[in-house]
Amino acid sequence: MKQFLFSFLLVLTYIIGQSQPIINSTSFTYSTGNKIILKSSIFLDTIQIGSNIIWDFSNIIPTNTDTVEFAILDSLCNGDYLQGGYYYGKYPKSNIHLHNININSVYNYQISSNGFYYEGGGNCNSYHGIYTRLKKIMEFPFTYNSSFTDYYEGVVLGGWPYYNMHGSDSVIANAYGTLILPSQSYSNVLKLRTIDKYVNAPPYNPSTTITDTWYCPPIPFPILEVKNQYATFISEFLTDLEFYKPSTKLIKIYPNPSKGIFTIEAKDIQSYKITNISGQVISTYYNSKSSYEYQHRIDLSNQSKGVYFIQLQSKNKPVYNSKIIKL
Repeated sequence: MKQFLFSFLLVLTYIIGQSQPIINSTSFTYSTGNKIILKSSIFLDTIQIGSNIIWDFSNIIPTNTDTVEFAILDSLCNGDYLQGGYYYGKYPKSNIHLHNININSVYNYQISSNGFYYEGGGNCNSYHGIYTRLKKIMEFPFTYNSSFTDYYEGVVLGGWPYYNMHGSDSVIANAYGTLILPSQSYSNVLKLRTIDKYVNAPPYNPSTTITDTWYCPPIPFPILEVKNQYATFISEFLTDLEFYKPSTKLIKIYPNPSKGIFTIEAKDIQSYKITNISGQVISTYYNSKSSYEYQHRIDLSNQSKGVYFIQLQSKNKPVYNSKIIKL
């Protein structure tokens, strides 16, 4: 099975007995020019709900890749088209604009003091939808067992005949815990389930869609979304247009799995911390020397068989997280 390398991303420490995450209007941060690499895949795994869940979806095999950029609205869709076309000025309530570079589509969101909303979007060369009453993604503050039902309505313009759309979203935060993906592991993740009952596009038959999303601030975007047995997840979060593409030349942990002895190879190793599945710290290391190591040996021979998590810090690099398996 194809193995996917872990990307660099600033994340929280693995804490299994973690407190309930609370998301509010100040939880999300981003900068214009940040890019997210998304990967997609068929998803057939069982989704657990409850408190302190560990979702291990590390074996997902992606089949598709998209690049999404946080952008300025007037710069999307080549600007000139916006200026003279349907899009220009159509999303006045949004303060976050995302551009899917691969399929040339835009998505527009609003973060306010009382909630996180979707105002609409679409393909730059054809249709787009505008919610005149915004779709509420979550209300603030939002935490485990928070819920709401909200009504939305809007119109679709452009490449399709003009038509109305409306519906209601019932949203509940039904779990929190640690999420393990092929690209990265995240802790203090809040999982939402959205039941969307809507009517749009002729012949206007009522439809229902169930979507599960996992959020981990400060990223104002689901780190994982599962809808209709199809998953989309963040593979890389790229800051200041800097592509961090770890390779075996940058970071290696081997052999993995191992009977107890692991070797880390990474440029300028400063420190690491290893925790077990219960969140207990079983090993730490800090390099107090003026020179940094390239290779370091880890001995888990006296530990029980199972999965362990390592958080590695290299000089002038974001925190790197991975899991190791002792046989």
